[in-house]
Amino acid sequence: MIIRKLSDNTKIYIERYFAVVDEMAENMRNVEETDSISEMFILQMIAVYEGGVRIGENILSYTTNSNIENLAKSIVEGGNRDIEDLKEMLDFCRNCKNDDRDVSLYQRRFKSILENMISSMNGINVSNNIDLDFLSGMIYHHEGEISMAKNVLGYDICENLKNYAEKLITTHELQLGQMRQMIRMLG
Repeated sequence: MIIRKLSDNTKIYIERYFAVVDEMAENMRNVEETDSISEMFILQMIAVYEGGVRIGENILSYTTNSNIENLAKSIVEGGNRDIEDLKEMLDFCRNCKNDDRDVSLYQRRFKSILENMISSMNGINVSNNIDLDFLSGMIYHHEGEISMAKNVLGYDICENLKNYAEKLITTHELQLGQMRQMIRMLG
């Protein structure tokens, strides 16, 4: 096993990254269970996007790679836009109610996805390549978002949210492909 000494910039970036991941996880876990899967999903996704925005902002303080910078700006801008879109949907969508069984099944799968995503994000192989560390964490973040969207589509949710979740899957799968390509170029 090779033990690397991390640069001061890497230490600061990674410390902030892990703090954001911990806060995001706590905010997602603290979404109150209701009789509306639509409402819970919206609030959970707002917490996920807030975490993604903060991770994107963090890398912008350190990267000198224009491709990473462009990706991070896209994540920050897109995440802020999605947060606003979700907040606008909330009042309407919370009126879509679900039975106790569906809520329980949805939450059970959500919690599994959440714990897997957080464990993966916390388990990145930290290196002195901050760009690579950022991409590794964001891949797990996006995979988690896609799994959450697929989960919610298995239930009766408001129509606007259904369209939103389908679009999320498509756009995030495209970004995942871009991130994996960037890793190959950096690796």
